[in-house]
Amino acid sequence: DMDQLAYARPAILSDGKAESVRAVFVNNGPLSFTVLPGRCLDLADFSFNGFPLSFMSGAGITSASYYEEPGDGWVRSFYGGLLETCGITYSGAACTDNDMELGIHGRVGNAAAEDVSIKKRWQGDEYLLSIKGIMRESSPFRDLNMRLEREISTELGSRKLVISDVISNLGYKPQPVMMLYHFNFGFPAVSGESEVIGPFETSVGRDEAARQDEGEARCLLLEDPACDYPSQVFFHKLRSDEEGNTFVALVNKDRGDGRQCAVVLRFNRNQLSEFTECKIMKNGFYFLALEPGMAVPLGREELRKQDKVFHLDGQHDYEIQVVVEVLDKKDQINKLYKSIELFKEV
Repeated sequence: DMDQLAYARPAILSDGKAESVRAVFVNNGPLSFTVLPGRCLDLADFSFNGFPLSFMSGAGITSASYYEEPGDGWVRSFYGGLLETCGITYSGAACTDNDMELGIHGRVGNAAAEDVSIKKRWQGDEYLLSIKGIMRESSPFRDLNMRLEREISTELGSRKLVISDVISNLGYKPQPVMMLYHFNFGFPAVSGESEVIGPFETSVGRDEAARQDEGEARCLLLEDPACDYPSQVFFHKLRSDEEGNTFVALVNKDRGDGRQCAVVLRFNRNQLSEFTECKIMKNGFYFLALEPGMAVPLGREELRKQDKVFHLDGQHDYEIQVVVEVLDKKDQINKLYKSIELFKEV
């Protein structure tokens, strides 16, 4: 049976606050990860040949029934994982926008998927694994009827997984769309031997906590954990190729055994125009978030004032794709560094 080589096995978690959360355990050989249909088809633990790459918080995987929307209640169910999705219609800071109280980072990350399907099939000489489902964000009396259709796919023996999203406005009025992909990394991928690379044009700290102690100059360098390290957020402008393709990568120059490792996020600036970094090098919460998105996470109220909120017309779709790739060979990583020079479009 092919399951001895690659599998996608559905399960229902049954312990603590994770009780009743649907999960799919996926292994394609080099990559091992957990998809959570019970939480927006997001990605929990993620490892490469047994080497952990994602971040897991003390909250642990948490059922959506514990979700608290007001203010910053979202963080109480922030388990981390490789990916927690923020959106659909708002993300970023909590605010009041058009008389609506909006919590941090939106509701969709706590939405359970429907019409979930798992497919394992041959396509030519490639053995494909995919998990697909639909999440909704709806408020009928506000004419809000949004849908996120997602597919997570990979192949036997591949170092890549692909996140393919289609956001649909099923209503008849334009609606704001502020998707943000909150990719999270922790120890041992994050260490004093790690750095963030990509075709960066500019980097700006969100506030004084980010700018102090040469924070902007050191924003791409990761340090060993410290007792009183502040939460630092940076907004980056990326260059791309002529078609809008770009990338950001976390590179660990020494995993502890002399070997290197890199996790690369590839996306298109025509779909995800903004990029945010959250860096917390703190004892007990040693964490890096790399966040391609449609907006910087300042909150919808502030972005509306700046006329920077994208609206999707009724009966229209918006497609987004993000590729996650792992590299562990020195020549592969050197090639990645050299490729930065090829991205020239601002």
